[in-house]
Amino acid sequence: VPGDPIAAHVGSTVIVPCWISPPENAEALEIRWYRHDQFSNPVLLYNHGKLQDVQEEPYRNRTSLALRSDQSGGLKDGDVSLRLEKLRVQDDGSFRCYVSGESAYDSREVVLKITVEITIDREHSHPDLKVSKDCKTVRDSEDYQHTGEGFPFQLCAFGAQRFTSGRHYWEVELAHSPNPPKNFWIIGVVKHGHFTARDRSALTPSNGFWFLCSDGPHGFYTNTEPSIRFSLTPRPERLGVLFDYDDGLLSFYNVKESTHLLTISSRFSESVVPLFNPGAGDPSPLRILDCPKPAELAVDIFPVNLIYNHSLGPELPIMLVSTRGKHLFQLILPNAASISLNGETSNSPKLFTKITNTFHI
Repeated sequence: VPGDPIAAHVGSTVIVPCWISPPENAEALEIRWYRHDQFSNPVLLYNHGKLQDVQEEPYRNRTSLALRSDQSGGLKDGDVSLRLEKLRVQDDGSFRCYVSGESAYDSREVVLKITVEITIDREHSHPDLKVSKDCKTVRDSEDYQHTGEGFPFQLCAFGAQRFTSGRHYWEVELAHSPNPPKNFWIIGVVKHGHFTARDRSALTPSNGFWFLCSDGPHGFYTNTEPSIRFSLTPRPERLGVLFDYDDGLLSFYNVKESTHLLTISSRFSESVVPLFNPGAGDPSPLRILDCPKPAELAVDIFPVNLIYNHSLGPELPIMLVSTRGKHLFQLILPNAASISLNGETSNSPKLFTKITNTFHI
């Protein structure tokens, strides 16, 4: 099997390669592809010279044995690769290939990484937004008359892709040369179906919204309870978003500066979709980039300041701020999260190794 994960897009077809080395005729062998601990409920089972009608239901009519390359001799050469069609977000993760004969057996694991091309759901976008034909670019329409009183929270667009598990990454372009970076925007995620954005008070995690807002001269802030406000210099030209549904983490990155900005921790349930709001009055639109390469988003480990809010309870830190001037790292923790002051943490994305100062607000 290959040493590196196999990357493929949602909706596409992929060959998950596996072969016997040294080559051996596999026509008379049992070939079983399965996931996790589902040995008896396989993705695909080949035995007695043919495919068997024993299969995990989500993979029915989507799998077959295939050649891993044009030069492959197929089963006669020990090629036991899996063809998987109509890829879904749920296909992300490990697949195990088990091959057995009369006197020997072996198995190997192949990791499949599913990338999602984020597009805008035109049907549910606010009518005062202008969405491009490819559903990747959005801005306020020419006819929109902004009152100039506060951020236009109602100008929301929603991703067409729904997430119920896994880790997903996308990037948003916030600067269009020769214009400067956008001053006004909201980027985050929202529960599917929560398509009516009214005012700031309604856009809370308890109502199914999680986001980072750039509000021009008012700086940057989260919609968490309580909200965290801060400044960023320079303004992000390209924002990376890493959404981990299972671990309950939503992280933001300044891609051009290679810095982590913020991680919001919460609990997600039901379907969640990307959230975009281009604000009003900026010369540049907001554009979702075409399938950026999901790079490893490594975060430096270094001392931080720990900030407490006693109105939330004496054991609950609400913010972690790095002691490096260039960076601003923050972690919003839910009530169930825990942290200790000896440098060991739990339920956190490992942003630090030790606490240098504590502040109480």
